Amino acid sequence: MLNERPILVLLCFLVFTTAILISGAFFVVRASGHVELMNGASEFMVANGSSALTGSSQEAGLPTLERQRPLVTGEQETARVKLRRHKIQTGENLWMIARQYGVDMNTILGCNEELSEQGQLQPGREIIIPNQKGVFYTIRFGQTLSDISAAYNVRLSAIFKANGISNAKYLKSGDAIFIPEAEPLAPDSKQAKLLESFVHDTTFLMPLKGRFTARFGWRIHPIRKRREFHKGIDIAAYWGAKVKAAQKGEVIFADWKPGYGYFVKIKHDFNYTTCYGHLTSPMMVKVGDKVKRGQVIGRTGNTGASTGSHLHFEVRKGNKAVNPFRYVRF
Repeated sequence: MLNERPILVLLCFLVFTTAILISGAFFVVRASGHVELMNGASEFMVANGSSALTGSSQEAGLPTLERQRPLVTGEQETARVKLRRHKIQTGENLWMIARQYGVDMNTILGCNEELSEQGQLQPGREIIIPNQKGVFYTIRFGQTLSDISAAYNVRLSAIFKANGISNAKYLKSGDAIFIPEAEPLAPDSKQAKLLESFVHDTTFLMPLKGRFTARFGWRIHPIRKRREFHKGIDIAAYWGAKVKAAQKGEVIFADWKPGYGYFVKIKHDFNYTTCYGHLTSPMMVKVGDKVKRGQVIGRTGNTGASTGSHLHFEVRKGNKAVNPFRYVRF
C-alpha cells in the first residue's frame, strides 16, 4: 500500500501554489509604487496631485463606431496613462526634464497648470510626468467627451482607453481626464472658444448674491404650514437688490402671478427657462424683450406669498423644474 502522507503534502502544495497564482492575477505592483487593479479599477494621480478612480477600459464600453474605426497611417494604439512624480532639482529646466522622461515640454505644461514655459522652476517642487504625450483637461458642466475629443482632434476611443473609462455617464464636471497625443489649446484658438461656448450656453449665472434660505425639494411651506415641493431656491437680500438674467434669452412672462408676486420668466436656448419671483413693481422688462446674460431684469421685493425680501429662482428644462445648483456657475 502506498504511503498517503507524501501524496497529501503534494496536494496541499499544489493548492497553495494555485491560490497564490490566482491572487497574483488581481493586482500588479509597479516599481513606482503604483498599484493597478486588474479586475477593473485603477487609481491614478491627476494633475493637482490628488487621485481619481476610474472603471476598466473594456471594449464593450466604447461607442461602436469608435471601436470599429481603424487606425490611420502612423497612428499608434493608445495605452493606459501612468503618472510619475518628479522633484525638481537645482539647475533643471523643462527641456531637460522632458528629455529625461521621453516626453515633450508641452506635455509637462499640459499636466501641470501652474508651470509656464518661461517661468522659473522651483527646486524641491514635485510635478507630474505622464508616460506618454498628452495633457490633462478638467471637464466643465455642459461639455461632453465628444466635445473634448473634437476640440483636441483626438479619437474618442483613445480618451476612453488612456483613462480606463468604461462608461462616460459616470464622468461629471470637475473630473480631470488625460487627453493622449494632445497639446495645450491656445486661449484664443478656435478650439478653445468652441469648448468655452458649450459651457457658456448651458450654464447659468447666479442672478443675485445673498444668503440661501430655502433649497430645491420638499419642505414645510412657511405660510401654508404644509409639506410642499419647492421648485427653486430662495435667496435673501435687501429690498430693491438688483436681479440679473441668468442667461441670454427672451422674456415670455412679466406680470403678477399668484403666489409668486411680480414674476419674470425667460426662455433660453436648449429648451431651458428661468423664473424670478417676489420682485418689486414697476417691472423692468416686458414680454418680447431680448435680454443679455447678466442684464438687470428686476429688483428684489416681498410680493406674493412671501415672508420677507428675497428672490425665488427656478431653472426649468422643458416643463420640469430642476435643481438650480446643478446648473448655476457660482
